[in-house]
Amino acid sequence: MNVLIYGLGALGAIAVFLLPIRCGQLLWSALSCPAKRNRGKMISAIAFVVAWVAWAGYDVISSIVACFTNSYCGPGVGSVWIYLAFFGLIYVCFELLVQTLQWLLNKGIF
Repeated sequence: MNVLIYGLGALGAIAVFLLPIRCGQLLWSALSCPAKRNRGKMISAIAFVVAWVAWAGYDVISSIVACFTNSYCGPGVGSVWIYLAFFGLIYVCFELLVQTLQWLLNKGIF
């Protein structure tokens, strides 16, 4: 269990910087899509995914920032690792959603 929390926590710490870069890459790929009929679908799908990440990650990011700026972080010593693990899980869900949506768009299902 500790390995899972520390692994997702490390991924969450990396995802704090990786998520905005990945969202920018997705938006750039949607804007440079050669097929005009898929461009609107891609932009709306990416907007949905980014809005979901913003909604899901708001409380977690505010808790992480509070841990680094305040003297009290949470009830346990490893509370910041748990918050980072939650954000890492949100990032894994984000990547799964993005890969699924790209697969659906490439197959023409969506």
